[in-house]
Amino acid sequence: MNRVKVIGTLFKYLFLGAIVFFAFQVADTLFTLSQLTPDSHIMGQFWYTDRGDVTLRLEEFVGGAVCFWFCYKFFGACSRGEPFTSRNVRYLQAAGCTYFLFYPVEVFRIELSERVMHTVDHFPSGVIYLPLSWQLLPPVIFSLFPGVFIIFTAWIMDEGRKIQEEQELTV
Repeated sequence: MNRVKVIGTLFKYLFLGAIVFFAFQVADTLFTLSQLTPDSHIMGQFWYTDRGDVTLRLEEFVGGAVCFWFCYKFFGACSRGEPFTSRNVRYLQAAGCTYFLFYPVEVFRIELSERVMHTVDHFPSGVIYLPLSWQLLPPVIFSLFPGVFIIFTAWIMDEGRKIQEEQELTV
């Protein structure tokens, strides 16, 4: 159990650092959004940004911060020596659902940015684009796997917790 506490503490602070990083990203994105007028855009050497792209990026950062907050809460309980409680199952389920719902937004944001960049001739000629649905299918599916895996892990933990409670009652 001591190893669980040590690893839980390590991951707790790792996720706290990630939350702080996402908070800075949200602040930077809000600043960028405040600088853009409805018809303006920012064009760098390798990227293009307009209000829609910044708004989607903001949703992505907020989703990441919420997901990491639930992971922080889960590992905080693990660091206290409480890894298999119903509260931790809820934390994992919430983290998995958040990841499942928010991270496909990143795929759509990247696709929209690439399409806009293609129209402003940032890509070399000869780039072949598949239809939108076929091009996005593999990244969206692969971005959903971690969320489903986290939800599945929470379900297994919940079933194990229920079995343990039943054993304690029968003994």
